[in-house]
Amino acid sequence: MGRRFSLLLLFTLLATQASAQTTQPPTGEALMQALLVELRAIRQALTEQSAIELRARLLLQREDRQQRIVDELTREVDQRRNMMGDMTMEEPPERMTQRMEERLLAETDPQRRRDLEAEMSMMRQRFEMMKQHRDREAVRSQQMEMRLQDERGRLEDLRSEIDSLIDRLDR
Repeated sequence: MGRRFSLLLLFTLLATQASAQTTQPPTGEALMQALLVELRAIRQALTEQSAIELRARLLLQREDRQQRIVDELTREVDQRRNMMGDMTMEEPPERMTQRMEERLLAETDPQRRRDLEAEMSMMRQRFEMMKQHRDREAVRSQQMEMRLQDERGRLEDLRSEIDSLIDRLDR
């Protein structure tokens, strides 16, 4: 800070000397007032610059954290999609039920018929439970995808704010 101030003071004095070649240089009290005004302007500029840099650092940290959240949610959504794909059966339940009914109609042994009816009842219950599970997972997947979109929006907002601060720093 002291070195910056010294350099700025030196440049101010040189600039004052350069302009002195065309006009009368301020002397005494006027010189002190001019230097104080310039010093206050420099201090104000440095204070603003420091505040912007601090804000930019904080925003970069928030952006990093938000990026990790988006990455994690993306992995979870992908895993859910894979899981949902794995939950599909090779043969549709309707087709399996139809084949079981055909076997039931063709069966003549009463005991074997009762066994097939019990098996068919359990199969329908399993299918219903699987459908309910798939439906719940689909809702969870949709909620996660909506949250992912929200988090991506937050990330983009942070990046826009960082870009805005960088523009202010460049000016």
